[in-house]
Amino acid sequence: MNLNKIWIFLLLFTVGTGYSQKKATEVITNERTFGKNTINNSEIKGIDYIFPDRIHGTYYDSYSGLLTAQLRGLSKNGKWMDNTGKVVQYDLKNKKSLWDKKIVYTTTSLQQFRNTIIYSIANKSICVDATSGEEIWKVKNNIYYVDANKKIGIGYKFKTSTGYTNLLEGIDLSNGNVIWQRELNREYGWNDIVSLTDSTLLVVASGLHKINLNTGKGWDHTMKTGKKDYKGNIAANAIGVAAGLLTGTFLMSTGHNLVRDLVSNTIVDSNFIYFLLKNIL
Repeated sequence: MNLNKIWIFLLLFTVGTGYSQKKATEVITNERTFGKNTINNSEIKGIDYIFPDRIHGTYYDSYSGLLTAQLRGLSKNGKWMDNTGKVVQYDLKNKKSLWDKKIVYTTTSLQQFRNTIIYSIANKSICVDATSGEEIWKVKNNIYYVDANKKIGIGYKFKTSTGYTNLLEGIDLSNGNVIWQRELNREYGWNDIVSLTDSTLLVVASGLHKINLNTGKGWDHTMKTGKKDYKGNIAANAIGVAAGLLTGTFLMSTGHNLVRDLVSNTIVDSNFIYFLLKNIL
């Protein structure tokens, strides 16, 4: 193993104190000696990469040599993380920043799979080219899962009139086109996802569902993996009635809380699927 590479990865999380006003985010590099190999008495060298702000997360593509760094600073008192930050794409081979984009962490999540970067922002997913930073496609779908080998993502369709639906879609990551659709209840969220083969998944969401990544087809075994809890509203309504007797104004709540994850983890062997759930009344 090349010891220099180990030091590179260890030092990626160094935080600098300066900030560059240039168009591309400046990353300072320093090559230095960090130790000595006692076997052959040679120096262990590494490169120190200094980013202008705290590093919140990284993704490194060894094939292209590109490093995606998510920067997220702290509040002035140092107690809270900032809601906004930057995504910086850095070329380790040529030691230069390629592009950067602002990210709002409260509303945006980022996933990267080789040369594909997907921003999920509110009700849409945006695919960005890792090298140029340019938008490739955009869909009204919050992509839950990506198979990098098949270049297929899956997520739920969003409708402006109703919000997120139970219509699960397979998305071709090369162009953003929908290649299949299937109804799959998302009321209690996804509890687990298991890869059965290179082309099939087992999704645990209101039961067990086998999904072929290429076609979306497969069997369903429906189960109740959560429940609607009205206890909080019963207490609130009791207070509302008591207040109404005094003021003549009654405030009643008809909503409910969702209780999720009333299930075990999922174990799959060559013959059986083992899965437990709580007896829900």
